[in-house]
Amino acid sequence: MYLKRIVLHGFKSFADRTEFDFGPGVTAVVGPNGCGKSNLLDAVRWVLGEQSARSLRGKRMSDVIFAGSRSRKPAAAAQVELVFDNSAGFLATDEPEVSISRVLYRSGDSDYRMNGNSCRLKDIRQLFLDTGVGVDAYSIIEQGRVDMLLQADPMQRREIFEEAAGISRYKQQRAEAQRKLERSQNNLLRLNDIIEELERQLRSVKLAAGKARRWQEYDRRLRELRASFSLAEYHELETGCAGVRAQMAEHSDRLQTERAALAAHDAAAAQHERDLQQLDERIQHTDAELAALHGELSTLSERIAQSERRAADLAAARERRHTQSAEISQQFAELEQRIVAESAALDVLAQAAERSAGRIVQLQQARNEVEQRRDGARQAVDQARAAVFDAARTAALLNNEQNNIVAQRERLNSQSDRLKARRAELEQEQNELGQRQARALGEVGRLDQRVAELSQQIRDTEAQVAQLRSTRQAHEAEIGAAKERRSALLSRLELLEDMERRLEGVDGGTQTVLAWRDEGDERAGTIRGLVADLLHIDDPRVQALQPVLATFENQVVVEDAHAFLAELNRRPELSGPVRVIALDRLPEDFSRGHYDDAPGFVARASTWVQCAPQYRKLAEHLLGRVIVVDSLERALALANGAPQGYVFITLDGRSVSTDGRITIAGAQAGAGLISRKAEVRHLQQERDEVETALERCVRQRNEVDQQLSDEQLRLTSLMNEIAAAQREHAEARSTLTRLEGELARLRREAEVSHSELEAIHRALAEMEELARKLAAQFEAAGQDQQERQSRIEVLERELAELEAAVSSAAAELTEARVEAGRNSEKLAASAEAFAQLQAGRAGLQRDFERAAQEIEQAAAQIAQSQAEAEAARTRQTECAAQIELLRAQTGELRQCRQELRARIEEFGALARGTTEQIHQIESQIHAAEVALREFEVRRENLVNRVRDELNIDLAAAYQEQQEQRRAAELAAAAAAAEGAAVEAPPAEQDWEAVRAEIAELREKLARLGNVNLDAITELEELTPRYENLVAQRTDLLASIERLQALIAELDQESQTRFAAAFNQIRGYFQELFRQIFGGGKADIVLLDPEKPLECGIEIIARPPGKEPQSLSLLSGGEKTMTAVALVMAVFKSKPSPFAFLDEVDAALDEANTERFNNVLQGFLAHSQFVVITHSKRTMSSADVLYGVTMEEPGVSKRVSVRFENGRVQTPNVA
Repeated sequence: MYLKRIVLHGFKSFADRTEFDFGPGVTAVVGPNGCGKSNLLDAVRWVLGEQSARSLRGKRMSDVIFAGSRSRKPAAAAQVELVFDNSAGFLATDEPEVSISRVLYRSGDSDYRMNGNSCRLKDIRQLFLDTGVGVDAYSIIEQGRVDMLLQADPMQRREIFEEAAGISRYKQQRAEAQRKLERSQNNLLRLNDIIEELERQLRSVKLAAGKARRWQEYDRRLRELRASFSLAEYHELETGCAGVRAQMAEHSDRLQTERAALAAHDAAAAQHERDLQQLDERIQHTDAELAALHGELSTLSERIAQSERRAADLAAARERRHTQSAEISQQFAELEQRIVAESAALDVLAQAAERSAGRIVQLQQARNEVEQRRDGARQAVDQARAAVFDAARTAALLNNEQNNIVAQRERLNSQSDRLKARRAELEQEQNELGQRQARALGEVGRLDQRVAELSQQIRDTEAQVAQLRSTRQAHEAEIGAAKERRSALLSRLELLEDMERRLEGVDGGTQTVLAWRDEGDERAGTIRGLVADLLHIDDPRVQALQPVLATFENQVVVEDAHAFLAELNRRPELSGPVRVIALDRLPEDFSRGHYDDAPGFVARASTWVQCAPQYRKLAEHLLGRVIVVDSLERALALANGAPQGYVFITLDGRSVSTDGRITIAGAQAGAGLISRKAEVRHLQQERDEVETALERCVRQRNEVDQQLSDEQLRLTSLMNEIAAAQREHAEARSTLTRLEGELARLRREAEVSHSELEAIHRALAEMEELARKLAAQFEAAGQDQQERQSRIEVLERELAELEAAVSSAAAELTEARVEAGRNSEKLAASAEAFAQLQAGRAGLQRDFERAAQEIEQAAAQIAQSQAEAEAARTRQTECAAQIELLRAQTGELRQCRQELRARIEEFGALARGTTEQIHQIESQIHAAEVALREFEVRRENLVNRVRDELNIDLAAAYQEQQEQRRAAELAAAAAAAEGAAVEAPPAEQDWEAVRAEIAELREKLARLGNVNLDAITELEELTPRYENLVAQRTDLLASIERLQALIAELDQESQTRFAAAFNQIRGYFQELFRQIFGGGKADIVLLDPEKPLECGIEIIARPPGKEPQSLSLLSGGEKTMTAVALVMAVFKSKPSPFAFLDEVDAALDEANTERFNNVLQGFLAHSQFVVITHSKRTMSSADVLYGVTMEEPGVSKRVSVRFENGRVQTPNVA
């Protein structure tokens, strides 16, 4: 592969499309400073993807677009195209020729193309990866980069070695794999956090979902019962609606009869109304015609007056146009005379211009002949001067060579002395380095032990952190459970407290009495409250007493019966019954049976009661005769012979009274007021306990958090310590490696010094022979220079004579051109005047024709106005006759209208009597409709309530039920007709039992408290999500393992390739350095051989006759030659298809330039070189020479010359 062509258009100073064709070998680009040579190299870097405007010597990327000059506008875009010959298949594509291009528009839009197709910059970089071609590759050496290559830090120097080793692709793949690994590890951390949070969430959601499923089961049964109950209620309402509709049908029949009679009366009256309306319309029409005729008379009068005025105005305008036409005719005649005179003058000026043009052509031909002769003489002078310059340059080169030989001979002698002294110094340095190496080994061992100790401490601390995190998770679980329990308690407690505030379960009359006490009236002070408010039973077995408690717990307790009755009489009537217990009416004592020692005795119910002392008598009165036993059989036995009023009740709620009453399944009764209040107190106590436990758990968790924070800080401190120890270890290891490298270097340097001494002795003998040859060549060059100088003097005299002749011819030509210019100006002025006269004549002709046309139009318009006035007078006479006829017709029509109105009034009286009967019937229908509407509203409310609460279409359900019932009746009738057995109809539903079950289900739902129904859906959503996340975590772990294996494989391959390339470049560099400098020594070493892929690279260079010193202390030429040796060593290791060298030889003298060119010649078999140079030696060694000039300020152009067999071909200027 080689670079075939570069095409620039609008890039920097290359305003026009410019092509540079390249072939194998060396192509030199020359030209004065500032002409745009380096823009060629910038173009190559730009199209290969350079993104830094500063690197392209600009401030913004738009600076690469041609900015314009004094004679040119700025370009709209910059475009560069590189064409490569890929016939050998070097690039990863099947195309024999590959072109890449880049376009940048002033709008900021940019486009990359490959073989004419749009592509990405990534595609272009991928195409040239590991080929040595790229923006920062070693194939492009720009101005200043030679010195930068040597002065760069060791890490920056790695780039060209990595490119030569072909590991750039592996580094890119490793970086991509590392980014993927980091992303996967970050994703794994986030995924673990999400899974951990999801697991905590799942635990709470599962509990809520179980509670929600129980709620759904109760709710489903409640909906079924309410649906059945609603259907029964709907049936009652439908039956009521049917009865009302039958009454409405009877009233509707009567209403239709009366309305038929009313319609007959209305029809007769309507017919007379229509006749009356027709008469009114005829009268209105006649009046409208009269008004129209009067209006038309007024219009005709105005039209006649307007026509007469218009005829007078048109006659005056026609007279004005006659006068204007006569004036235009006189002006037209005068203009014709001026046109004839101007045409004659124009012909005379045209003949004079033709004579001037002929004379200019003759003078131009004469001047061209003289200029050709002058250019030939000038070319001959330039050739002679070039020959003299070449002869002088040859003599100077020979003289320089002689001086160089003398200097080199002296330098070699002094170098030999220095090498002997250096050998002694090397032996001393080796001894010192051996001692430092031993100390470094001891430091490395100490640091190894310190790192091991810190690693063990870190593992212990990590185990402690893991244990604390486990403890914290346990506390979090306890806190979550406590919060859930607290939420359930608060929900139930809020429900019960709300029931207490609303006095649910208390009759309306009782609530009214309690409201009197709350009003603050002193007369209502006798009211103490409900029994349930005064007596408290906190024993958990209180539910067993509910059948007894239900008989008195909602009774009102008053202090004084007489005071209460007085207050009752003073108040308005109560809304319901009220049961009252008066404390002053309680019996003083009652017989207390002795049952404490009886078999099966559990407790006397009054002992479970807690109350104020003043209410103890009330508690004994109500519950003192209630004995709790362990079984129903015990209760039956004790009831026999017990005093009157005793009740024996079991723990499961079954009771036996002394009057023979037995209550079964009392435990299934709903909770009463006393039980509810007891539950409220119990829930409040349990809430306080849960709050205390929650605070304790939170406090313990915070303590664990503090411990965890302390351990994490300790872990961070240990990590910092081990990182510092590892850095010290790495530094000690690096020091040890560097010392070992120094020892190896000193040994190699000693060997090189011995070989250099032998080379110096051979070089001294060769220089003596070369000095004799150069002296003879210098004498011959001086004689040739004198002969060529004499020839130049003769040619310069001939050139001066021709220059004078050219100046004389140019003066005559200028005078002729001035005269021709004056004639051209006169001719143009005359032609312009002639054109203006012709335009004026055409304008007058148009004005004349327009005036004649307007005169004819005015005559026609006058005749038209007179005709319109005559027609208007005729129409006035006709309108007057029509007005008299219409007035007579209007009088007759008004008389007929009066007669019809009298007949319409008679039919109206009959219709009003019928309407009164209709109103009475409609009132009856309206009453039925109200009743029907009441049924319908109740039915509609029922339907809406069932639809809103149960989501059931009650009407459709009822219709379906009726159809099923009718089908069953038909089937039963058919079966009875056939003599088959008929099933008995189902028993009537016990709706009271249904109401009880509905109340029980509502209470169960209330006890469940707040229920999160979304928990079931949430559980169904979270479970697959949790399983999916666990599967993702497994995939991520597998992906991390694969990426780590890939990174290790890439590192191993990169290390192998880099080591091989580094050793190869190292050998080539040592060889080329000695070849270029004629001796000396150089080397490249890794700063840390243990880490070849991460360490920097140091360059060691010692030109012949000099002591080892810093690279920055080398001269400009020595730096250049060292950099050339390094770059060429890289080329030799992995040749790049082509290379751009921008003034690399600027710091070299003639001898070193010659060596530089010889080095380039050795690489032409594998590489192609484009050299930007000012050196004539480099130009003479090039196969193709391109010149870049600025004939036009600010615009670069190309001049090319090709050398073949030492002869110059015809220049090609583009």
